[in-house]
Amino acid sequence: MKNILLLFTTIIIIGVCLFLFILKQSATQTSCNTPTPKLICGTINYATTNSQQAVDGKKLFNVNCAACHKLDKKMVGPALRHLGKKYNFISLKNHLKDKKASLKSKTYNTSCLVFKHLSDKDISNILSYTE
Repeated sequence: MKNILLLFTTIIIIGVCLFLFILKQSATQTSCNTPTPKLICGTINYATTNSQQAVDGKKLFNVNCAACHKLDKKMVGPALRHLGKKYNFISLKNHLKDKKASLKSKTYNTSCLVFKHLSDKDISNILSYTE
């Protein structure tokens, strides 16, 4: 009987430790596995140099766009720096909300995902961040 109680207690303790370890690991992950870079001399800090609109746009970009896009580097999709200069707001809004209104690309064989949950203000904030 003591062996069964000892075994049961050991299993409970190991289970609790494993649960706490997994919980701690998931709490330390960043969005899209891209950590916030350290600011060095010459690095643009959007939190201090741009409007609140650009700060909100950066958060939206990291959640919705950063898996496929970077600002200055081609990935699965094109680099999005100065996106507002390349396309107007209405064509971008239609592209992000409707798959049929997708912008044509000769370089990439796929089009961007549909983001119906993004409001016009959200898209405007993302554009502010990409400038």
